[in-house]
Amino acid sequence: MSLGVKHRRDLHRDMLDRERAQLRTQRAYDKNANEYGIYSMAETPRSLLMWAHYAESHTGVCLGFYVPADPDVFVHALPVCYSDSYPTIEWTDFDRSNAIQSLLSKSKEWEYEQECRILQAHSARQKLPFAQAALATIIFGARCSDESEHLVMDLLKRRQDAGHSMPFLMRAHLAPQKYSVGVFPLHARPPSLWKGRPASIRRTRRYDVVHGT
Repeated sequence: MSLGVKHRRDLHRDMLDRERAQLRTQRAYDKNANEYGIYSMAETPRSLLMWAHYAESHTGVCLGFYVPADPDVFVHALPVCYSDSYPTIEWTDFDRSNAIQSLLSKSKEWEYEQECRILQAHSARQKLPFAQAALATIIFGARCSDESEHLVMDLLKRRQDAGHSMPFLMRAHLAPQKYSVGVFPLHARPPSLWKGRPASIRRTRRYDVVHGT
């Protein structure tokens, strides 16, 4: 696409001025980044902070997906890289890999999320369709209200009436003696000897199951 003479002059002028160049490149990056659909998931359903931040302080639900049931969608889930420094992007040779690198980078302070992301260009604010069989588990938060639980169960009944299998139903419990979350079958009580254990960060990340709150 050809640029007008004035546009080219303005671009040349801005690129010769450090502050103008930074503003222009930041605007270009923001425009491109804001057009991406970013679908975020985590590897563990037992993170206290994830339940607190993304599930309305344990009142929401967590969806567990079985990746092999819809590999065409979930094979695109890429691990987020956590670092103390911003990613370096070569703007003179900007391509799709540069965009993906920047959208998969976060501060190390967020490492507890164990996040992976599916990125889709030109899909901002759009839903991500997936095979019904991929929804393997629903985990109700430790403080999920009866009203919210009944709403989810009604939706699941409609899903089952349409011929789809019922996902495993679980409930998160806050541990009695530790800062910890445990996940157990919906109508089962945690074992009497269960005291809780922290959600660990895996050194080797796995993608057969991912979770989204």
